[in-house]
Amino acid sequence: DLVDKEDSSRRFRFHAYKTFVRMHHGSLGRSHRVKIPECVILGIRACRPDVNGKYIGHQDAPGRDLE
Repeated sequence: DLVDKEDSSRRFRFHAYKTFVRMHHGSLGRSHRVKIPECVILGIRACRPDVNGKYIGHQDAPGRDLE
């Protein structure tokens, strides 16, 4: 099913981004975010692309400036 495949790909990308950040910055917590290098983002997206090619991208944590 296409919906299940997209949900699986979205969860894979989320986990891959989170794992990269944890490996390079440690556990940051919910309100601390860092930008992931574009080469990493493109590599993860290439492994499990969105079927419609739509991605959210980086979002700053609510009420916090990017550090």
